[in-house]
Amino acid sequence: MESNYQIDNIDRGILSELMINAKVPYTEIAKKLIVSAGTIHVRMKKWKKLVSLKIVDFI
Repeated sequence: MESNYQIDNIDRGILSELMINAKVPYTEIAKKLIVSAGTIHVRMKKWKKLVSLKIVDFI
């Protein structure tokens, strides 16, 4: 994944939902954003990799 990842409206929606309730299921976020739960899962997986890469860069 590129380190200059640009967030889009789906990412913003996911972040907004997680700020309200960090334990909300992916399926619930997906329903609100009118996307598949798989889309949410893939986005979250990308973010986790991105955060790990940034942490490694700072060490």
